[in-house]
Amino acid sequence: MWLGAVAVVFCTYEYNLRENAVETLHFFEYGLLSLLLYRALSHRIRDTNIYLIAFSLGFIVGALDEAIRWLTPHRVWDMRDILLNSVAVGLMQIAIGCGLKPEIIQRGFSVRGGVLLCRTLALAVFVFGMCLLNTPAVIDLYIDKIPGAAHVRGKSSQIAEYGYLHHDPEIGHFRSRFTIDRLKQLDATQAKRSAQVLDRYRAVKDYPDFFENYTVINERFIHEAGVHLFRREKYLNRFLDYNGRVSESNRYKRAVLIAWRETRILEKYYTKTLALSWFQISPEKRVLLNAAHNAETDYESPVSKSLITIATRQQVAWGIAGTVIALLGVSLFYGRRRNDKVADNG
Repeated sequence: MWLGAVAVVFCTYEYNLRENAVETLHFFEYGLLSLLLYRALSHRIRDTNIYLIAFSLGFIVGALDEAIRWLTPHRVWDMRDILLNSVAVGLMQIAIGCGLKPEIIQRGFSVRGGVLLCRTLALAVFVFGMCLLNTPAVIDLYIDKIPGAAHVRGKSSQIAEYGYLHHDPEIGHFRSRFTIDRLKQLDATQAKRSAQVLDRYRAVKDYPDFFENYTVINERFIHEAGVHLFRREKYLNRFLDYNGRVSESNRYKRAVLIAWRETRILEKYYTKTLALSWFQISPEKRVLLNAAHNAETDYESPVSKSLITIATRQQVAWGIAGTVIALLGVSLFYGRRRNDKVADNG
């Protein structure tokens, strides 16, 4: 039953990933890696801890793999890939532990296995924690020292960024790397320069150049304003193309919603920048957009959706440090008890 359930889940994931050959292959590879980790660990660990240790090691490999891909040109960090890899590793351990039930593995948890598990978990938390603390400000300190890694500055997204989830009753939710007060302050002091920069990228074909030159590392405010603006322009043009032809279609309604809400974000929080730019919406277009907009529809802007908003970088750092210290402390405590017990038996 367990083997059948795991096979169904595994095949379902593979089927859902069929449009991305790389992810499909990675999912299979991490399942195979999980099996090899079990085989390697079984020479030293013969209790139920082996499955958790194998899973932890697979998670570490997945996080390091994603970090290496982030350093590779034209690749980005994606937390979803780490999750998929971990699912593949976990499914294989479930298949082995609950389905195959190897006779050499004793049921229960030994002190020796527990000590190794704590150390492995501490390493997993540390590796993943270093990724979560690898913010643009930190990257800026070392990236030029890594040969061939300067291209990382041109990536439109980074490993970890922290920010705020703002709620506006008129607009809905949107994320930003700045508080509302800081946004308004930056808009007041950088509006002229920001508008001049944005005006140089009027065509859709110029967007990749904008993302490469004005990144979250070197120009956070301009980058953020530009992404909102480009999203607004895309859906405003779509709305104008649809208007009067397919006004009841879902694509039309979506275009109206996004164009209007992104416009309001720009008008309320990037006020001066928008006013000084070429992208100020004309009164005629605004009348059409206002007439079509449905104010009752919820909206959450996907701009900067990768921002971590549930905790600050300092809170994450303290959480990581505390967890690693606690795990190592437990490992040390039980390791000493085991050594004392062995000495007494001797």
